[in-house]
Amino acid sequence: MENLKSWNISGHGLPVDLEIEILSSIDKKVEENENADLKNGIFSILPAETRERLQRFLCMGILWTVPVLNMMGIQALEKICDNLKPVTYKENSFIFRMGDPLDCMLFIIKGTVCTYSWTSSTSATSSKMAARLLGEGQFYGEDLLNSPDFTQLPISTEHVKTRGKVQAFALMADDLATVVANNCANNNCEEDLTWPQPAGCGFIF
Repeated sequence: MENLKSWNISGHGLPVDLEIEILSSIDKKVEENENADLKNGIFSILPAETRERLQRFLCMGILWTVPVLNMMGIQALEKICDNLKPVTYKENSFIFRMGDPLDCMLFIIKGTVCTYSWTSSTSATSSKMAARLLGEGQFYGEDLLNSPDFTQLPISTEHVKTRGKVQAFALMADDLATVVANNCANNNCEEDLTWPQPAGCGFIF
């Protein structure tokens, strides 16, 4: 298990005041228990306000790179960001297998993910798998955004596996549905939970 005293936040490019807040939280936790560890992640020991700032710092830039999400505006993206769940995967772990329901989007903070999908071939015996690498600052699971109400989940058509330890944030389908529904309610649009179209319900802020 990763000891708190050995955790290093340098190299993350954090604002100085945010880095100080995080180090203060680590010091406080170590004072309470010098053998404390990060088995539940750094977010488990941070005050809510500090956790929110760190999460937005790490994730907002990636959210803006998702074509559909960046239509929604800063306020909506902040709400989505606040609903992200920090996740850690061990080396050579399957995140999704072919046939699994795609119940979340994944935003990669550290590490590398590899996707494997069948290539088309006229002969089943000569079929090969195409590999694609996704790294820091990239995302996976955009097909979830094509779901009309986020309850009819798409099915994964490829294997998604880590190439080493991966730290990421997951946007679960039900959390996405809640944010969109609240957006719609605030803008007096129909509760069909669909994404904004050029002449749609107008939940873009």
